[in-house]
Amino acid sequence: MANTIDIRPATSVYGTYRRLSYKPWFAVAEFIDNSTQSYYDHAKELREDPNFQKMVINIRYDSSEKILEITDNAFGMNWEDFQRALVLDKPPKNRDGRNEFGMGLKTAACWFGNLWTVETTEYGSNQKFSATMDIHKFETEKTETIEPVIEYVPFETHQTKITIRDLNQPLAASAIRKTKELLQRIYRNDLRTNEIDIIWNGEHLEYSEIEILTEELEDGSTKEWKNDVSFEVKDPFGNAYHVKGWIGIQSHGITKQSGFALLRRGRVVVGTDSNYYPEEIFHTGQTYEKLYLVGELDLYDFEITQAKDGFMWDNGLEDEFIDCLVHELGTYGYFEKIKKLKNKNEAKKVSEISEETKNDIITNTVEKFRNIVKNDNSLFDDNKAKEVNDVTIKQVVDEPNIEPVKQDFSNVKDIYEFEIENYNIRVKWDDRSEVGTWLSLDNETDNSFDIIINIRHKFFTPYQNQPEFLNVINQFAIALILAEKKAKSATSNPNQLIDSFAIRTYMNQLLNKLSLDKE
Repeated sequence: MANTIDIRPATSVYGTYRRLSYKPWFAVAEFIDNSTQSYYDHAKELREDPNFQKMVINIRYDSSEKILEITDNAFGMNWEDFQRALVLDKPPKNRDGRNEFGMGLKTAACWFGNLWTVETTEYGSNQKFSATMDIHKFETEKTETIEPVIEYVPFETHQTKITIRDLNQPLAASAIRKTKELLQRIYRNDLRTNEIDIIWNGEHLEYSEIEILTEELEDGSTKEWKNDVSFEVKDPFGNAYHVKGWIGIQSHGITKQSGFALLRRGRVVVGTDSNYYPEEIFHTGQTYEKLYLVGELDLYDFEITQAKDGFMWDNGLEDEFIDCLVHELGTYGYFEKIKKLKNKNEAKKVSEISEETKNDIITNTVEKFRNIVKNDNSLFDDNKAKEVNDVTIKQVVDEPNIEPVKQDFSNVKDIYEFEIENYNIRVKWDDRSEVGTWLSLDNETDNSFDIIINIRHKFFTPYQNQPEFLNVINQFAIALILAEKKAKSATSNPNQLIDSFAIRTYMNQLLNKLSLDKE
């Protein structure tokens, strides 16, 4: 066995990887891909070992020492695999796994830091191989070989450990939070099996499953809106690709969870920080498809980018994939079901809202504003008024005045009326259209005005039918109008121009007081 490893071609290439456009979660995922593939390649042998509980990947990040460490108890590497992990242009023998390119460890480690060490012991061996890659030394000394260290360890030892120092990419707290969250999404399939555990600084990563819609049918049986799918996609040149997975409808319209996660070989490629929303299925804007359609599809023989963050399908293959997916959704009745959900969830007319619900909302809203006056003697804090009144608009831009859109609210009935301080307020709920303005003023004088709230506005889908939503939006709308009124009356500008800061300040005061009353 040679005591050096030839790492030619030119070692200066390693230094260029620090300029790759990785995201931290994709870079860490390169190490996890190697670990999980090592486990899957040898799962039968490892499971038969009574001392092997489960596959564990332990990620440790020390923000003070600026060290990133990834350790696994998978199969480990023999001498040949160990060399291949360090040398450029040495792909693995198995090109059907997650580490098909044979570049991930090197590119990710160099992106993260300039000094990294790989240590590994293969299952059943008592030899531990280790080597340190000093990227700065490679660049300055044009090194062509490295000297590995070979140690002898107990036969029951098997692991791989990567330690990265002198970080190019230290991780802020926000980046760590996002990386942990997205790793849970990327490796959801592995975590589901309970065979693989991914731990970050002692925290076990877990994936939160989507709650699927279940409905009771007329015959008393139940239907879960989730179907397994398997279909073939051909590109414009006749090459066949294959898709397996499931499509479904989630029980609650949660945009963050909606859309399709696209996997390959069991790990997510598209669907980390944003799922897949082809316009042909989800349309544009806030649609019911965007709120409810979900699914996970494994495109296991499609080609992907080297960073494993997208598919190589700009040759027309994506269009064919979308056509096939539309066909599957239609076959299982998903588009028809989405239409029914939309019709069911359409905002109720004012006449359809029960008197009890109306009274609860009215009482709650009026009491909250009156409690502010009762507790503080005033809607707004006079001791903070000076900082707002001192704001003056230094320059008036010579632009045409914005004329308010003329609207006829004569057919919109009053819901309730109340007085607070020196204001007489009438609140109306407009249910005539899903479009148009969501908040308007009418019959306005200095101390008296109508507030018109469009409770059917499309932006508020699918919350319109929830009494708590009507409660909140009423209070929010009234607070906004009162803040505008206060800012206008308090301005010291001779032209009565209002700085947006003043409105925000008064609005914040009211919302804070309303939230305190809620407690």
